[in-house]
Amino acid sequence: MKDYRLRQSPKEDNSDAQRALIDEIEAQINALDETGRLEVKNRLDAILGVKVGSLNLGEELNFMYLQGRALLNTVMGDKAVPANQRSQVFNTIQKQLLDIADASNKVFSQERLKRYEKAFLKVLEQCATDEQKEIFFQLYGEFLANDGGTLEEQ
Repeated sequence: MKDYRLRQSPKEDNSDAQRALIDEIEAQINALDETGRLEVKNRLDAILGVKVGSLNLGEELNFMYLQGRALLNTVMGDKAVPANQRSQVFNTIQKQLLDIADASNKVFSQERLKRYEKAFLKVLEQCATDEQKEIFFQLYGEFLANDGGTLEEQ
């Protein structure tokens, strides 16, 4: 296989060469089966050093699903794998999908709550007096400091 490392030179000097190389790599990746493409993604993530803060949870959940499905396809198609092991893989993938759905719902709920909070705070800024805002933010800060407990618990 060819070595696709680019020479270290300014982008302007090799932008056409980079585009041609990227097009060639893309064609080779497209020729891979799903398992091969997942391996390429794993290696790129390792090279790029993906940081937790920059993760797109939706993409990661989709990637987990694709990996599980590729494993399931491999195992289910291999008649040398005993039926009980195929069943175990199937059950594991099914559980993984349920976990992905649960995580997806939690992320959606958290994002929706963030939007509600942001909208509420914008409306409060526009409609409340300065004194009302001060009281609200003091109570709200105490509420959050109490790990979201009720104000009556304070």
